[in-house]
This record gives sequence, structure tokens and C-alpha cells, in this order.
Amino acid sequence: MGAGVGLLFLGACEPPPRLSTGGLDDTTGDTAANTGSNGNGNGGNGNGNGNGNGNGNGNGNAVDLGSSGSRPDMASGGGGGGHPDMATGGGGGGNCATGSNIINAGASSQFPTGTYKVVSASGYVLFICHDSGGYFAMDASCPHEGVTLTKRTSDIYCRRHGATFDLNGQHPTSPAFSPLDHYSVCVDGSGNVLVDVSRTVSYTTRA
Repeated sequence: MGAGVGLLFLGACEPPPRLSTGGLDDTTGDTAANTGSNGNGNGGNGNGNGNGNGNGNGNGNAVDLGSSGSRPDMASGGGGGGHPDMATGGGGGGNCATGSNIINAGASSQFPTGTYKVVSASGYVLFICHDSGGYFAMDASCPHEGVTLTKRTSDIYCRRHGATFDLNGQHPTSPAFSPLDHYSVCVDGSGNVLVDVSRTVSYTTRA
């Protein structure tokens, strides 16, 4: 019987009204939300959910997270003053370690990509290196008898007994008994490569 009533209704009466009159191209609410010029921008009455007012209090004051003084721009590190750039780690300034265990290896411009430069300072002999990942520093003395190592095209070599290491100082061959230590590196605000020989780090760490 319910189905019959429905058929009579469709045949004898006007078609039922659409449940929503808010067309897909109705941008009245969008204007308020996008410009943020109308403090409580009324959000566009009738946003297609059949409630008439459609929760129209849209609070159309859009917030620009990039230009707001209290919110840092996550792409450029600006706007927040002291918030670091999430991409480069910058923005904090002066975050390099300081102290008597720091070796200043010189300007970063002295170490173009592909460099393995031996630096001797404070009783340490180090490789200051720069690969595609960044700067790093590792012991340049063979752990077998302390001979200064030589960087070759595809490995690091000890001239005394023939021990070798890969270019990260790993995978030692006899008679070397351990990989090469890596030390914490940073580049300070003046562009100098600083090595903290009191801190060893993973061989994958780069600055």
C-alpha cells in the first residue's frame, strides 16, 4: 500500500522540492572564508546539508600562518624568531658546541663535495670530509698501529700493513681491528667547520 501511495503522489502532484538549494557554484560562503574580511563571515547560508541555515556561522576570519607574527613559517623558518628552519636546522643561530675540545677545521669552502682532507690539531689526526649528505669528520689514524691513513678512489688505505676501510671508515680489513671513529661536526654562523672530538657519533651523521 505504501508503494501505491507513492506512485499516486508522483503522478498527481508537483515533484518534491530539492532537499538543498545551495548550488555547487554558490561561493558566497567561500568569499568570506577566503578573504577573512568579515569577522564572523556567516559562512554562506545553506551549504548543501538541507538545514536551511547550514550552520552558517562560518567564522570567516582566515588566518595566514605564514605571515602571522606569532607563528613561524615552517618553510623558511621566519616569523617565529628563534624557531629553527625545519628543513635546514637553521634559525637558532650559534647552535655549534663550544669548549676546549672543539677543533676549528677551517672555512667550509675549503671542503667541496668529494673532499677527504687530513687535519692535525690538539693531538688528533682527522679526515674532514664532505660527501653528498654533508660534512663529517673521522679518525685518520689506523686503529692497528696509529699510522695516518690515505684516502684512495674507492677506499681508505693503511700503507704500513695494507688494511683498508670503506669511505665511511667502516668494514676494516686485517690487521685493522675496528672501524674509524666519527666525531660530531657542525658549521657555525661564520661558515667554519667545527669538530667536537669529545663526542663520537654514528658514521651516518652529517652536518
